[in-house]
Amino acid sequence: MPENKVYLSWEQTEELTIQLILKILERGINYDVVFGIARGGLFQLQLMTQVFPAVANSAHLARYGEATESEVMPQIIAWPDRQDFFQKRVLIVDEVWDYGHSIVRAEQAVWDCNPLQVDTAVLHFKPTRNKYTLKRPTYYVAETADWIEYPWMAQFMDKFKAARLQHS
Repeated sequence: MPENKVYLSWEQTEELTIQLILKILERGINYDVVFGIARGGLFQLQLMTQVFPAVANSAHLARYGEATESEVMPQIIAWPDRQDFFQKRVLIVDEVWDYGHSIVRAEQAVWDCNPLQVDTAVLHFKPTRNKYTLKRPTYYVAETADWIEYPWMAQFMDKFKAARLQHS
């Protein structure tokens, strides 16, 4: 069945991030590191750093070649120092848990650095597409089967292309 496409504004995304932060605060864990996955998790990471006293950090993961999201785990392109996670409580942040590959890959790499705890947080969780039956995000705001267009995705590129044409 084809997915519906849902377009979110910056304001809607900000409101979802506030809801996510409130869920995290309810649990009462003081994370030492809030870790965003580029690109989608960086918006939430930026907002969370204003609320949580934790150290902010990020990584870039990507797939190469003709592989689709469902076929391969992403490769790590940029990663912080292992010591940044050693004996720390880490919260990994991304915008969506679709198949789960990016977050699971990041989680595996963080666990390799001997943290005390690793939890995950996303705005949207897609349980029907999740490839990891024993895994799901620790925190999420909504379950969906829809394709979510966050404001930094196609909307931004459409505006950028229009602006570029005007300046040509």
